[in-house]
Amino acid sequence: MRWASRVARAATTIDRAALDRGAGLRTGIAIGLLMLAAVAVDRTATSAPAALGLLFVALADPGGADRERVKIMARTAAFTTAAVMLGVLAAGPLPRHVAVAVAVAVACGFAGAVGPRSGFGGVLCLVLFVIFAGGPAGMSVA
Repeated sequence: MRWASRVARAATTIDRAALDRGAGLRTGIAIGLLMLAAVAVDRTATSAPAALGLLFVALADPGGADRERVKIMARTAAFTTAAVMLGVLAAGPLPRHVAVAVAVAVACGFAGAVGPRSGFGGVLCLVLFVIFAGGPAGMSVA
């Protein structure tokens, strides 16, 4: 029993010195403002996919120098947007769905060969592709 309690304690211990409260606060404020803007212009149907994309771009933020952060987050935004568009286009007939899914999965898998940061971006892209490809045919984000 002591072993289990030690494992549980180690698994739930938070290193408060390494916790970046600012990043979470920035992301939360940005998503909140996005949702408020969507409600203000009566586009609530598009706010959830946009907020999810914003969250994924924030997750890809490596920290450090601003120039590097902007470059990586812009690439993540571009590739996740492409994955969403491919997912929307793939929804429909099974042969097209399978062909596009295989191509996207291979591309996202090869992203992991570039490095861990690219691999993480590939996982995010594949998740968004699966979400939008699995939606009803004709589902759109606009």
